[in-house]
Amino acid sequence: MDLYGSYYGVFRGLSYEQTEDMRLRNEFTEIGLMSNAGVIESKDKLILFFADETARNLTNMDRQLEEGTYPLNKTDITAKPEFFRKLGMIEPKVGEVIQVSFRPDLNSKYEKQNFRISGFLKDNNTDINNSTMTAFVSQDFYETTTAEGNRQFHAYFTLNKSMKLNYDTAKAAMEELGAEYGLKEEYIMPNSYFLISALDPGNL
Repeated sequence: MDLYGSYYGVFRGLSYEQTEDMRLRNEFTEIGLMSNAGVIESKDKLILFFADETARNLTNMDRQLEEGTYPLNKTDITAKPEFFRKLGMIEPKVGEVIQVSFRPDLNSKYEKQNFRISGFLKDNNTDINNSTMTAFVSQDFYETTTAEGNRQFHAYFTLNKSMKLNYDTAKAAMEELGAEYGLKEEYIMPNSYFLISALDPGNL
């Protein structure tokens, strides 16, 4: 379970209003939000994300932290050291400031942005040749740079144990709940490995 987190599933592409509606429902016990926060201009694909504390806990992201912290202040950034090396930093250090060209979406122009490195995620050799990498920014930065109408969230959630779900009924319940938010099947993602280990297997 450590490897796959402790969330039942993910609803992708929700508006903020839809995530707030989820919080009002008894079916959901924990809800964590993650969202694309923009891109950095580079020959590689360097993507920024915002993830709240609940999303990090449900996906075990904190266990990937090697040094420092996830973003606490507005312009903090956390990523693997290789992310910063791809931006020209030879030996990046926590606390250093890096200037990049950033845009929150494809319709915006790149603008200069200073970030302070607040932490490093665990590095591995596979990142050296990986042209797509991610970094995490603060909620304050995300909300300042991403217009309300452009905000779309991935909602990581757990379901109420009073529903007495097994593997089969949990997946069915998620599909039913997701459909209420107008989500197609491909936007409803059960965490199958967790469900198999945490719930009665049903008809498996």
